[in-house]
Amino acid sequence: MKGLISIRLILCILSLGLLDVSYGEEEAILIFADGGTIHRSLLNGTQHHVLPLKHIQKAKFIEFDPQDSQIYWADVRTKQIWRTDMCGEDQHRVYSINATSSTYYISLALDYKARKIYWTNTGYDIIERVNFDGNGHVEIATERISSPKDLEIDLNNGYLYWLDGGLRPKIERTKLDGSARSLVFDLREDYPSALGLDVEEQVLYWNNGNDQSVWRGRTDGTCKQQLASKTVHFFPNMIGISVLGDYLYWESLVNKRVERMVKTGSPVKVDFVVKDVPDILEVKAVKVDAKELQCAPVAPKGVKVKDITNSSVTITWLAGYDWGSPQQFRIDINTSSAWTSAGSMVHASNLQGYSQKVTGLTPNQIYRIRVKACNKVKGCNKDRFDSVQTFRTKENFENTSQTLYATSVQPVTYPTGSSSTVTKRRKTMEDEQILTLRAEREKYLEEVKKLKEESDYYKVKTMYLKMQMSQMKKVAEQ
Repeated sequence: MKGLISIRLILCILSLGLLDVSYGEEEAILIFADGGTIHRSLLNGTQHHVLPLKHIQKAKFIEFDPQDSQIYWADVRTKQIWRTDMCGEDQHRVYSINATSSTYYISLALDYKARKIYWTNTGYDIIERVNFDGNGHVEIATERISSPKDLEIDLNNGYLYWLDGGLRPKIERTKLDGSARSLVFDLREDYPSALGLDVEEQVLYWNNGNDQSVWRGRTDGTCKQQLASKTVHFFPNMIGISVLGDYLYWESLVNKRVERMVKTGSPVKVDFVVKDVPDILEVKAVKVDAKELQCAPVAPKGVKVKDITNSSVTITWLAGYDWGSPQQFRIDINTSSAWTSAGSMVHASNLQGYSQKVTGLTPNQIYRIRVKACNKVKGCNKDRFDSVQTFRTKENFENTSQTLYATSVQPVTYPTGSSSTVTKRRKTMEDEQILTLRAEREKYLEEVKKLKEESDYYKVKTMYLKMQMSQMKKVAEQ
């Protein structure tokens, strides 16, 4: 009997051992949420980026689709499932969950082969499924569940595993269609909150909040054993455990960081990977195509135009996120339907704000102008993120000056003679001429006020008024 037990123990140790699965760091990454944003980094914590996303209120649970390199997350405040690409450029709402105020655990699992999303709903204590396009909703498990907290999927063998953290905690599994449901581990004496699955080795990992320990066991319900205790490290209530290569990864809300340890428990040592992340929540360690990690810079913000003349304009902007690669700015200009470059590239520096003067423009012409952020890795930001400004150049004041000079008031021929009738007529004409000149003077003074920055205009108007005053003087002397 002792020999049989020893053989079983050896088989358990071997089955719980480490497969030599290695990933290049440039392809293995961490994806994690901190409530308001989604982060990604390499496994060693370098190249840590925050995706430029919107409409997130409380992102808590994370999943990854390796087929399309899409990140999925559940927002437990809006009760919605979202997805985006690795650069955060194509963000879409996938599904709005029928939930209650108690639906705080919406743990996700993706069947990326069949294009289906599974999730837990602690509001109704059920497990649900929908297609990637948001259609085909199905309830997978609805009975004898008290608080489904964490969900894992095994596409190789067609099983769905979940952690029931209710009054009688346990780990269960079912086929992906909801059939063949069975109990894997009874954890009624424990207080678990997180579940992880090593698909290759068919090993489950979970925590026990009562004694702050981490456990593991085979997916067939055998070989249950403690992996690490609180004497090694303080394991707070986890939200998720992710398995990749040699390591287990999880979030430490207390320490505000991502932590990891060797999944065999030997040596039992905990390292931190990413630190100083407030409100850090679920973490996923995944393998991704390295080219998907290359992103174009985020489009410039606060684009404005100023100092518009008849042949130039100055454009100002604020630099967007550069994804850790050197970026340049290209100014494009448009008078019809085609964009053309307005000059050489502006190299980014340590400055946040930039300014560039664009010359060679046509007077009195409507233009559209934009600033593109570019790098050598991925090119320029997508057009739909551009902040396009529209403006009109001023008139050509040289031509205006010639026109004003050419249309100067011509001398007026007055009647001659000494009779009182002629004198009255001359007086009337003089008065009319003076009123006309005053009206024109007021008109042009108003124009001068509007265009006071143009010195040529002042010169022309001064010449014009002098000619008028000279004309009035001649009239008075006659």
